[in-house]
Amino acid sequence: MRFFTSFLLVVACTTFSYAQLVISEIMYNPPEPGTDTYEFVEVYNNGANAVNLLGYSFTEGIEYTFTSGFNLGAGEYALFAVDSVAFEQAFGVTAFQITNGSLSNGGELIQLSDDQGNVVDEVDYDDSFPWSSSADGFGASLVLCDLNSDNNDGANWDDAITGTGFISGGLEVFANPGGASACPGGAEVRFLSSTTEVAEDVGTVTISVEISNAATSTLSVQVVANTMASTATLGSDAMAMASTTLNFNTGDAVDTMDVTITIVDDSEIEPIESLVFDLANPSFGVSVNGVGGTTSVLIADNDATIPDIVINEIMYNPPGSDNLYEYLELLNNGDEAVDMTGFYFGLGINDTIEAVVLDPGDFLVLAVDSDAYATAYGGTAQQWISGALGNGGETIELRDAFGNVVDEVTYDDGGDWPAEADGSGSSLVLCDASSDNSDASNWIAGVQPTDIFISGSEILGSPGSANDCTPPAPQGYTPYNIGQVTTENAEGVADSLGTRAELTGVVYGVNLRPGGAQFTIIDGAGDGIATFSNSNDFGYAVTEGDEVTVQGVISQFNGLTQINLDTIFAPNSSNNPLVDPTQVTVLDESTESQLVQIEGVTIVDYTEAGGALNINMTNGSDTYLVRTDFDTGITEDFIIGLGGNTLRITGLGGQFDSSSPFTEGYQLLPRYEADIEIITSVDEPEWASELKVFPNPTANQFRVELEVGLQEINLKNQLGQTIRYWNVEGPVFSADISDLPQGMYFLEVIAAGERVVRPVVKQ
Repeated sequence: MRFFTSFLLVVACTTFSYAQLVISEIMYNPPEPGTDTYEFVEVYNNGANAVNLLGYSFTEGIEYTFTSGFNLGAGEYALFAVDSVAFEQAFGVTAFQITNGSLSNGGELIQLSDDQGNVVDEVDYDDSFPWSSSADGFGASLVLCDLNSDNNDGANWDDAITGTGFISGGLEVFANPGGASACPGGAEVRFLSSTTEVAEDVGTVTISVEISNAATSTLSVQVVANTMASTATLGSDAMAMASTTLNFNTGDAVDTMDVTITIVDDSEIEPIESLVFDLANPSFGVSVNGVGGTTSVLIADNDATIPDIVINEIMYNPPGSDNLYEYLELLNNGDEAVDMTGFYFGLGINDTIEAVVLDPGDFLVLAVDSDAYATAYGGTAQQWISGALGNGGETIELRDAFGNVVDEVTYDDGGDWPAEADGSGSSLVLCDASSDNSDASNWIAGVQPTDIFISGSEILGSPGSANDCTPPAPQGYTPYNIGQVTTENAEGVADSLGTRAELTGVVYGVNLRPGGAQFTIIDGAGDGIATFSNSNDFGYAVTEGDEVTVQGVISQFNGLTQINLDTIFAPNSSNNPLVDPTQVTVLDESTESQLVQIEGVTIVDYTEAGGALNINMTNGSDTYLVRTDFDTGITEDFIIGLGGNTLRITGLGGQFDSSSPFTEGYQLLPRYEADIEIITSVDEPEWASELKVFPNPTANQFRVELEVGLQEINLKNQLGQTIRYWNVEGPVFSADISDLPQGMYFLEVIAAGERVVRPVVKQ
């Protein structure tokens, strides 16, 4: 959040001495299916003194702010986890719960800032060279090997080699949360792959061993079959040496050697089997990589009949701000009933199907929340155990009880996959169940209406029933007055959701969605409605004063009733008179899409959000949220220049409430700069330019300096009430406000019989 004043801009030059806080360990892709539960970031105090972290925050990568004091002692660690409860259960170490966000599996910037917003430390990690690839889902965290090195250089990081004993996704996690990081030194050996899956009739399979940081002398390691951990048997399921010695004789920094295994193809129907190999007995000076010290060869049976069970429909990003309504649909596309007991998902979600026989042509729906599914869709679904479907795409893999892959789909939210399924209300629908469902061209975004609405958007799909990719026949639009389709119930939900309407009104404001269409129309009765099209402007250049006729479907977005446009007929006429704004003191349902006006407000503060400024304004008793979209031409500099003035705000009523009931989040949206008028402004005396108030912001004391001499100082809250008063004589004054709550205050300074006001931010 930014605080400002239009009276005077004071720039204070301060030299900061940062404690040596270091981002020292990152677990960005733990080995687990679905949502990453065990992600964490570690920060180490590499300095000689304790640091009070009050006000410190992560400003990139993840979100967490210390809102109360916390002393991180010299040589101590602070840990931040996506799920602090699961983290403590897994590693036996406590962590702060990340407020929002998660770590990207492809790499991103993590940034830690102090209470003044200055960057203390940052790491821009990656999942490719020179960053260790073993940390990308194979069980290891990234650890900083030398705490005094540049932690933005991937060469100074390695994957952890300390086993925790905790198993996730079938792999042991190697990490050092809350403790000194151990890194390999000298030559290191590892398997290039942790798992290799092959069919029983593959013939042979090769596993590769890599040595890095190798010296010129001969170095060796043994590849040993771990018969205790294996479910396959050497001699009957595969032919390989129980122990093979690999001799590396190279001066290269990296070298690779292979071990070949012969797979025996028998006629028995059997579950998937594993051959586990370990690296053991390295020669002197060679260490075995923790994660890379074990590999498994999985042998899939080729004798079993794979049933024709098809992943047929995917709702991976339902509309709204949560994922309670995710679902998967399976179809028995074969001619015989299939007992699916023990079928499980190897990728995508975590679930094993219990006691289900699926007859030919029958469907099985699995949902992240079976109760939410039943409430929203009106059907029955089995609730999967854990995990969620990635909004950016991922692989969903279904296996039978023996471990054979039954079906697999790698979907995406872009490319050849339909983007309309990414949060707009459509599911991904397979048009022909007998087609190749790994091919994006065989899928579409659902088109069949369901009369089911979630967060104001209609669900288009067919959960639990046959898919139909034929677009519905065009339907007519019924002409309405705007007031007939904008009524709402007590929960703030539009009564006319799904209604196909033709509306006529005069355009107000500008197009808030270049490339698409987003504007407001108000009819002759004074009733208004927002219009919206994501990516089609229908050839119409939005012009205030035009009368237009639109056709579309009544919907709702975060509580705001709108018409999702199918057509714009424009303009019917131009330069039509606009209604006079209605003066209001409250923003509520009655002000949605109406031209209203609030009088006598001042700016408190503002934040940048989604191509706009969200500005808090007050009239001394009530606070209003005014949103200025940058497409209106209202700039941040313009808003800053209004600080301290009493204003009259005209605009269109809006709403942004992400959860039911939709009865909060009301806003006022000015259309252009002329909608923001100064009622009274402050003319400052000549001495105002010499007035100094510092430090500002402050956590404790502030100091006022004025050469002509000070007379009185009042400290006021945001309601204009005096909470401190000082009678002052002389050019210098200081005061302690450490006992006051954090926030913005106003300092009224009186000198030479004249008055000046300056904001003071208490941290």
